Amino acid sequence: MASHLPGSTPQADGWVGELSLGFAARGDATVLARRRRRGPLTVQRPF
Repeated sequence: MASHLPGSTPQADGWVGELSLGFAARGDATVLARRRRRGPLTVQRPF
């Protein structure tokens, strides 16, 4: 079931996933400090 919100991209029927990322400053770099996923999504290498 796909829903449409104003300004959103229409979604096709299929799998559902969620990816939540948190970044933190460490020294003079920004690093991936937290990640949470649901479904077939993953972070292989943050850029």
